[in-house]
Amino acid sequence: MIRSVLLLSLVFGGSVIFLALAYRSTQSEPDFYSKALNVESVVSANAGEELEVEALRLRNQIVDEGEWSATFTDSQINGWLAMDLPEKFSETLPKSVANPRLHFSQGKITLACRYQTRNFGGIVQFECEPFLTDSPNVIGVKICELKTGWVPLPTNQWMTTISRRAMNSGLQIRWTQREGQPVALIELPLDDHDDGRRRVLEGLAVLEGRLQVTGRSEGAVAEEGEVTPHVAEDVSRDDQSIRQ
Repeated sequence: MIRSVLLLSLVFGGSVIFLALAYRSTQSEPDFYSKALNVESVVSANAGEELEVEALRLRNQIVDEGEWSATFTDSQINGWLAMDLPEKFSETLPKSVANPRLHFSQGKITLACRYQTRNFGGIVQFECEPFLTDSPNVIGVKICELKTGWVPLPTNQWMTTISRRAMNSGLQIRWTQREGQPVALIELPLDDHDDGRRRVLEGLAVLEGRLQVTGRSEGAVAEEGEVTPHVAEDVSRDDQSIRQ
């Protein structure tokens, strides 16, 4: 009898400690997230302006014929998220999401935000790997990890939310799998102009602290020797739905 009570006490005590640690981990902030949140407002505002200038420059390059390229840093994007997003596009984020920030590392993008619902409140971290597919202007985004603290979260609900948000933004998105992980296939609307030109994203690279894109805008009538889009990363043979 005493042994049973002692065993139950140990199991109950261990469960309480585990739940307490799990809850505490959901409140912990990744290092990059803490640093991004503590950037001064003036610095964030300047970084956000740099992002808009670079985005406008890229847009003007894409409209013209010829090669185009751009580099966006995570500091610029985080500055825009901190200052411009809540001021100009406050309705874009769900009410449950606050203070999103991201980090670029070699080949990966990590996004973190504060997520608050009636049943949960904590820091959610999302890690993904973007890559070019064989289909022109279609990028793949492989979801590597979705968690709060060290507790993994189910991806199905988030996939539905992502699809809905993408559709509202006018993006075409569908889902497949790669290496057992969900992959979002996103068709970029680069040819969404009335001038008849063909625009192709040729390069996509996620490096430490920055994202680089390159491409080409061609005339309405393609000439001989047309450049074939460079595929940054091939998909596996098992992912037949990626190839169209």
